[in-house]
Amino acid sequence: YPVGGDCHVTDGKGGRGMSWIANVVSSARGMFEKGMEGVPVNAEVEGNKIHGILYQGTGVDAIIYLHGAFEFGEGSSDCKAYVKAGYSVLMLKYDIEGTKECKLEADVMEARNAAVWMRGRFKSLRHIYAIGVSRGGYVLLWLALSWPGWFRKFVCMAGPVDIGGMFDGSDVRLRTRMPAAHVANIRHYFDIGGSPLDCSKPLWKKPLLYLSGSKDVVVPPGHGELLHSKVPLVTYQATPYGHGLANEKEVQDFTIRWLSVT
Repeated sequence: YPVGGDCHVTDGKGGRGMSWIANVVSSARGMFEKGMEGVPVNAEVEGNKIHGILYQGTGVDAIIYLHGAFEFGEGSSDCKAYVKAGYSVLMLKYDIEGTKECKLEADVMEARNAAVWMRGRFKSLRHIYAIGVSRGGYVLLWLALSWPGWFRKFVCMAGPVDIGGMFDGSDVRLRTRMPAAHVANIRHYFDIGGSPLDCSKPLWKKPLLYLSGSKDVVVPPGHGELLHSKVPLVTYQATPYGHGLANEKEVQDFTIRWLSVT
């Protein structure tokens, strides 16, 4: 399968073309055959762990879903909207080890490995898409730069484009409007890297949709506007919602329509 370009987040071992080796929880297959939802996945791609919940749809396309900092348990509601539309969705639980270290390279690599695993497990898959929300949206932007060949399209919902601008910048369009005490509690979830726009060769090879909320006080819509102004390939859509826009049916329906367009 094709891999990404020059701005590359590696696995720390210098590896790029990794073959898939997966061991899913023993009951997973039987549970799916019985039509149950939300099967735990504990898999491995050449020593790199993948943890998450897999929702199997009826179609031939799949979504790798990167949730926000606190949304693993709550994220299933919007995941199920995509499952209802026919997509199989693997929602990664990238804080499985307990203490959240927020390592950008590891999270990007896990998302890429999840696509490798899905290709290996479901031989009839046609396309794989990636959706990232909030902090997961930031990881998704780096995923789009690093491993575009594994995915057909990318969707970023309320993800910060410029971490420095979000917390310390002078541009009010990018600066978070959360109370200072709350910022102190959640900053470590985001403070994991710079801006993907600083990449020396921004190789945006695949279509990317950025959705922002006009009432978002966590990641202001200025982040989406900045990305769209710098990367014409990005489709930018403002919505009248807050930071939880991923849970809105209108946003879900719009995303499903955008994914389906060739």
